[in-house]
Amino acid sequence: MNQLPTSTIPHNLSGHRLKFFVLVGIVAGLMMYVYGTINYQNVEYAQWDLHDYRAMAQASPGLAESVRQPFVFRILGPYAVGLLPFSIDNSFLVLSISSGLMLSLIFYLYLSASAFEPSISALATILFILNKYFFGFPAWNFFQVNDILSQIEIVLMMWAMTSQKWLLFGIVLFFGSLTKETPLIMIPVAFIYLVDTHTFEK
Repeated sequence: MNQLPTSTIPHNLSGHRLKFFVLVGIVAGLMMYVYGTINYQNVEYAQWDLHDYRAMAQASPGLAESVRQPFVFRILGPYAVGLLPFSIDNSFLVLSISSGLMLSLIFYLYLSASAFEPSISALATILFILNKYFFGFPAWNFFQVNDILSQIEIVLMMWAMTSQKWLLFGIVLFFGSLTKETPLIMIPVAFIYLVDTHTFEK
C-alpha cells in the first residue's frame, strides 16, 4: 500500500492560499444562510433529539442525567452552549454557525497542507459544503452542533495523524469522545495507518 502523504500545519497563509481561504469562508457563510434554520417549535419535531440537547444546555454547567441515551453522553456541544451568554436557542445558533465556518476553513487548510493545490482544496471543500446531508442538515438543524464538532475533530485527528502529532491526536480524541460516537472511528484508522507506515517496526 502507498504511504499516505505527510501533512504539516502551515505557519502562515500565502497570498494564493489566502485567496481561496477567503473564498471558502464566503461560500460557507452563504450556504449556511441558504440552508436556513429549523422551526424547532413545529410539532413535527416534537420527538427529535433537539429537545434533549436543549435540556442538556439548560442544565449546564451541570449535567442533565435524565436525558435519553445516547444523547446524555454527547456532552460537549450542549455543555458549551449552556456557557454562552445568550439564550439557549441563540447560543445553539451562534455555536453552530461558528463551528460550520471553522469546519470549512480547517478542512480547506488540511487539504492544502496535504500536497493539494489551493484551488483543488477549495473546490473539494466547497463540494463538501454543498452536501446537504453532511453539512446542510446540521447547519439547518442547528441543535445538531455535535455533528459539526465531531467532523472538526475527525479532520483535526486526520491532520495530527499524518503529521505524526500523537499528543494532539489524543487530546482531540478525548474531546471527540465527549462529543459523539463518530470521532471514535479514528481509533482503528490510526491503527491501520501505523501498520501501513510500519511505525511499529521503527
